[in-house]
Amino acid sequence: MKRFVIFLICLLIPFVSYSQNKVTGFRAYDHDLYSRFVLDMDKKPEYKAFTLENPPRAVIDINNTRWDDNLSPHSHTKRIKGVRYSPNTSPLRIVLDLNNPVNIVENFVLEPKEGYGYRLVLDLKPSNPDDETKLKPIPVSKEGKSFKSPQLPVKKPRKPLIVIDAGHGGHDPGTIGYRKTYEKDITLEYAKELKKQLEATGRYNVYMTRTADQYIQLTDRVEKARKVKGDMFISIHANAHDSRGVSGFSVYTLSENASDKEAEALARKENKEDIITGIDLVHESRDITELLIDMTQRETKNVSSSFAETIVDKLQHEVKLLTNPHRFAGFRVLKGADIPSVLIELGYLSNRKEERLLQSDDYRKKLSAGFVKSIDEHFKKYALE
Repeated sequence: MKRFVIFLICLLIPFVSYSQNKVTGFRAYDHDLYSRFVLDMDKKPEYKAFTLENPPRAVIDINNTRWDDNLSPHSHTKRIKGVRYSPNTSPLRIVLDLNNPVNIVENFVLEPKEGYGYRLVLDLKPSNPDDETKLKPIPVSKEGKSFKSPQLPVKKPRKPLIVIDAGHGGHDPGTIGYRKTYEKDITLEYAKELKKQLEATGRYNVYMTRTADQYIQLTDRVEKARKVKGDMFISIHANAHDSRGVSGFSVYTLSENASDKEAEALARKENKEDIITGIDLVHESRDITELLIDMTQRETKNVSSSFAETIVDKLQHEVKLLTNPHRFAGFRVLKGADIPSVLIELGYLSNRKEERLLQSDDYRKKLSAGFVKSIDEHFKKYALE
């Protein structure tokens, strides 16, 4: 097994869900002979609707859809006594609890019109009209009476927890720049600035693996991220090259096969960090480690790669990028498996101009602002449950 295979056995729990459509509102109307239920949608839905008995219910299953967390799912009319949904199912299941059995006499989708988006409409008619006499009469107009959901307390969506890892520290200075700048100092400054900007949005919680000049083993950094149940792991580094003319920003995601020789060499350099203290943490069961890492990392690698591409997209017109800025290598610190993880190389301290640039307050704020935009975009795609 290659030396950088991590010994951590990671949890087999998916952490994000992505859906292309969203329920943005709903309404219910009572008419003399039937009740109408309407769902407002972002996009044209793929769905099926049916009824269940004991107790009577109408059910709507909608593919690739999530419920807007700002909507209270409770509602009632003469025939519908409540609305509920299951947030952890695919397809999304919406259940109308009924006072008596009904037939779904009509179900159709209305195209966007006059300020409305797509609307999924169900018309519910009592299976047995005699049951209507048992219900408390509710006055209705010709157009029908609209019932809105009661204003119940709405559970606020959980803020994503971003784990920021400032590379190196303590007796490990990392790369030493052309003008004797220590990588460990640069990474800590950028980590603190990113934390400051993320918290200023009010949308994120932030945890830093180190907040001072201290040495932390690579595996301990990963363990810290997992212990606090981070939703994203960002490891910040600065690069160096034998050719002092090389410069540019890059971002790495996990792969057992490096994208190029330079990426492979960089992974070897960063993975040596634990060996500094004479600790070799790779002697684990090959079968167990490889099986579980493969199972848990496959989806996380895809999400990590998507985030890396988002970073490149947001920064490509803002800063100088390395050729092929999204690269792949076997970084031990990225092997948290159940946490989307990227390793950022801010630039090259071996390049005199870029070393000076990386020490600039304005550039540090500019890069951090780009990271915040990238994180915002990522969690629009991959919303937390």
